[in-house]
Amino acid sequence: MEEKDYSQAGEQAVIFTYVDTFMSGKEGRFLDLGSFDGETFSNTRGLFLYRNWNGVFVEAEGHSYVQTYDRYLQEPNRATLVNATICMEEELNNGKNLISFANLPRSAISTVETVDSISWWGQDQFNERGEKYLPRATFTAKVGMKEILETFAPFDMIKIDVEGISAALALQDWFNPRNYGCKLLLVEPDHPDKRGVALTEKFTSLGYTLLVHTGDNLIFGINPS
Repeated sequence: MEEKDYSQAGEQAVIFTYVDTFMSGKEGRFLDLGSFDGETFSNTRGLFLYRNWNGVFVEAEGHSYVQTYDRYLQEPNRATLVNATICMEEELNNGKNLISFANLPRSAISTVETVDSISWWGQDQFNERGEKYLPRATFTAKVGMKEILETFAPFDMIKIDVEGISAALALQDWFNPRNYGCKLLLVEPDHPDKRGVALTEKFTSLGYTLLVHTGDNLIFGINPS
């Protein structure tokens, strides 16, 4: 079978090289935090299709979640789907409304904010017919990353791409991927210059090696040897 690259910036090739080198023959398990539609710019779909991995997909935005659900519906023993917005642990009881929304096609944004905060999204964005995009909003459950990890672990790979707070989630003091079996870790740095340095410092101190910074993701791996 021809192996299509579903990733955004070549991440799939890096992942496959690591998996084929250090985990050859092992059917692994991933956690995809912020899975979007389960295919577009996906760093896990290739593992699912071509390496027979199983995993947990977490997506907040309603339409994107439905697309993911439809895509993996026939694989109940390999794909677990969670429709929720991942937030920082301290956000769990702050009383804010939880909104996930998208203001452009093939683009999804999730946030932990109030209804009023979405009023400016979509301004000055128009389609080919000159029609202005309006945000679509769905209220979803608010879940801390720790609860997802402790419910579904272990994971051989964890991917964190939760719009705007990916680095903050990964930099939480309690989060040590090794406690959940993680050998490969992908994090979108949000603000590459500042957060990329902090992420690298944290995870190298925990025994990971920075394999590559693609511009969209930092990929860390543990060398089994």
